[in-house]
Amino acid sequence: MNLIHYLKDEWRAYTLGGVLLLMTTGAALSIPWTLKQIILSLEIDPTTVGPWVLLLVGLAVLRGLLRVASRVTLFDPARRVEYKIRGRLFAHMMRQSRSFFGHHPIGDVMSRATQDLNQVRLLLGPGILGVLNTIFSYIGGLTACLLISWKLTLLAILPYVLLVGLLGKVARMLMVRFRRSMEANADLTAYLQGTISGVSLIRAHGEEGPVTERFQLRNREIFDANWSLAKVRAILFPLMIVLPSIGAMVTLLVGGRAVVQEEIDLATFVAFAAYLYLLAQPTISMGWIIAIFARARTSWKRLQELFDFEPQIQNREQASIPEERRGRLQVKELSFAYPGDERLALEQINIDLEPGQILGVVGRVASGKSTLGRLLSRLEEPPHGTVLVDGLPVADWPLEALRRQVSVVPQEIFLLTDTLANNLRMGASDVDEETLLYATKTAEIHDDIITFSRGYDTEVGERGVTLSGGQRQRTAIARALLHGGKILVLDDCLSAVDIHTERRILSHLRSAREGITTVVISTRLSAVVEADEIIVMDEGRIVQRGRHEDLLNEDGLYRRMWRREKEEAA
Repeated sequence: MNLIHYLKDEWRAYTLGGVLLLMTTGAALSIPWTLKQIILSLEIDPTTVGPWVLLLVGLAVLRGLLRVASRVTLFDPARRVEYKIRGRLFAHMMRQSRSFFGHHPIGDVMSRATQDLNQVRLLLGPGILGVLNTIFSYIGGLTACLLISWKLTLLAILPYVLLVGLLGKVARMLMVRFRRSMEANADLTAYLQGTISGVSLIRAHGEEGPVTERFQLRNREIFDANWSLAKVRAILFPLMIVLPSIGAMVTLLVGGRAVVQEEIDLATFVAFAAYLYLLAQPTISMGWIIAIFARARTSWKRLQELFDFEPQIQNREQASIPEERRGRLQVKELSFAYPGDERLALEQINIDLEPGQILGVVGRVASGKSTLGRLLSRLEEPPHGTVLVDGLPVADWPLEALRRQVSVVPQEIFLLTDTLANNLRMGASDVDEETLLYATKTAEIHDDIITFSRGYDTEVGERGVTLSGGQRQRTAIARALLHGGKILVLDDCLSAVDIHTERRILSHLRSAREGITTVVISTRLSAVVEADEIIVMDEGRIVQRGRHEDLLNEDGLYRRMWRREKEEAA
């Protein structure tokens, strides 16, 4: 979708703005003619100058009012287009999978959604106003000058011919440098976003020095990019002033001689000079307009790169919801590789969970546990027919319904800068007080909340900074329960919870209303001791499966991990 699509919806506002700007130009072009009449009146009969002076003042006031009206009328649609694009961009990002943010870091996306979009708005508002003003002023001003003296007019516009040739070359140079500057700025923003988020970790490991050095490298890149851009702009703007000024000086010399030799009267020459002045204003602003167009063109290309990234996970045309939603989860011969990676992340995975059962998923780091969790909820796209919820492949579920049926609590807990109550009700704003309390008690967080001075109205701070790690995890579990889904995937989200609380949470889940099918992904084996079945993963494959007692009796990875965990605990 290009910008023309958005402009079509605003054609009435732009048309009205153009008409008002044309009237503004008409009022401006009437001022030199009025000046001529004032001078003639002073020469012939000074007593008649009063009405002309009043007309001049009236034209100046009218021009000012029309100018304000035209600016407001043209700037408003630019704001509305900006609003629409930002809304569409946000909705587009909400549909993206993890691969999108792998290609575009959060800081880069933020830079494009704010700074780049602002440059597009400047094009659609001040940019269009500047172009229309230049066109109207040149047509009207040159016509008036030609009617007075075509010879003087040719002398005045000769430098403009050279200017047009230079502007094309400078514009291309600007676009290249604007692109480099924006990319450097986006890179710095992304680095700052990641660094500031992890500042506590950086300080804990004494990495301030290396992190600062890497920041300075990016800081230098943006300095060099902006300096290169500034040098080109330093050439552009003097050109806009010097070349037209040369034409004006030559015209004044030749025109002044013509007045002395009585080839043209003084009043007419003053009017001619005033028309030239009106041409000088849009000419000087032309450099600014070119800079806006160059920057906006680069910015729109960067925004288009985001829009062109199609969501990998979308609703299918024949999406449907099973009549009976009990929470059965099946995985059949699942093999999966991430896009662009030939190595299989998962290979031949088979699982069959009845409603209300608990499955434990354990294994070494990078064994495929979290990948499996993401596939169960279709946060990554599994091969069709390999992951089924209530007998229906996850790809055949409407995404919104699937997210309601399968709730995921990820490793990295995210809480908004808001109250605990609002964080808990995210995605479930209509739940009543009884349901809210049930979820928090099931997740063993209610007793903590009531000890806070403001209870459920306590502000948690950015990313839940005012809560402990265990409190954040239990809050996230309660939030997932409020979605009312029959399947709950806990992706190593009990790591900061003590063993006794962990077991109480799992016990609550087992005895929950109508039973919640639960997948507990954990690097800590104590979290899955009570599971109905445990699968042990290694290098993307299931190497063992069974109950806790059975796996301890086998000479395998599970028993070795269990012994190591007990030794570390001791």
